Amino acid sequence: MDKFMEEMNQIVNCKYCGRSVLYGELIWLEGKCMCPCCYRKEREKRDKEAEALENE
Repeated sequence: MDKFMEEMNQIVNCKYCGRSVLYGELIWLEGKCMCPCCYRKEREKRDKEAEALENE
């Protein structure tokens, strides 16, 4: 396995929830690097806020 794949398959902890996740599965959102679960929660929060602004 090459060095890139070794790095992508390294297990790390999410900075926001502490879950163990593969480094290659981390997702960036506006300067924050988080696990898929935290990403979904953050996107839902942001989408709700945007929807509330549209409905004003």
